[in-house]
Amino acid sequence: MAQRFEELEKEARALSPTQKAALVKTLLDESDSPHVEYVPENVRQTFGRLVEQWRAETMFESSFTELVLNPAYQRIIGLGEQVIPLLLEELEKESGQWFWALENITGANPVAPEESGNFQKMKSAWLKWGVERGFLTR
Repeated sequence: MAQRFEELEKEARALSPTQKAALVKTLLDESDSPHVEYVPENVRQTFGRLVEQWRAETMFESSFTELVLNPAYQRIIGLGEQVIPLLLEELEKESGQWFWALENITGANPVAPEESGNFQKMKSAWLKWGVERGFLTR
C-alpha cells in the first residue's frame, strides 16, 4: 500500500483538480483504513498519554466545562487533524466526551439538533461521519 501511495502521489502533482479528486477516491477505496494507517507512532503515543492524563485528572469531574478545558484535553485538540481517527476510535471503544474536540478540530457537527444531549445518538452520528469520510472502518 505504501509503495502504491508513493507512486500515485508522484503522478498526482501533474493532475487537474478533477483528476486529483478521482485519485484520492482510488486511494481511499484501496485501503482498509486510509487515515488510521498514516497516524505517526509518536502521535499515537502522545495521544494515548494525554488521554490517560485527561482521564486521571477528570475522573471525578462532573462539569463539562472543566472536562474540556483540562490542559490534557486542550493539548489533544492541539494535535489537530491527525488525531481524528484516534478520537473516533476512542469514542467507539471507551466513550468519553470527545464531541467537543472532534467539532473543534474538524469544524463539523454531524449531530442533528434534536439529538444533541443524547450521548448514544451523538456517538452514532460521529462514528457514521468518521466511516463516511474514511477515518474509521467497520
